[in-house]
Amino acid sequence: MSGAKARTSDPITSHLASDSVRNLTKTKLRILALLSDYGPKDRDTLIELWRQKWQDDPTTDQSIRSRLAELRDAGRLEVTGFTTNQRGRKVEIIGVRSALEGHLF
Repeated sequence: MSGAKARTSDPITSHLASDSVRNLTKTKLRILALLSDYGPKDRDTLIELWRQKWQDDPTTDQSIRSRLAELRDAGRLEVTGFTTNQRGRKVEIIGVRSALEGHLF
């Protein structure tokens, strides 16, 4: 995947956006796309959406969870609330950080 590129004549915001996505992996970009398209989700629901959208993708559930944690640590995602999963455990609902919405790609 080639990185996003901005032309020298583009405004500074285009260059900043280009720099911000240049080092994102395909998995991270897909996670951001899913959360942007479908809104905040818990990890299990996000993984279910991933499997529906990219059925033949070999990415493991653990890899998706790890990339979620990396995106959160990098400040691109935030906890937007909590819910209870099927096992009755309290789990985080994760979404795109509010300041980034609409400026991801």
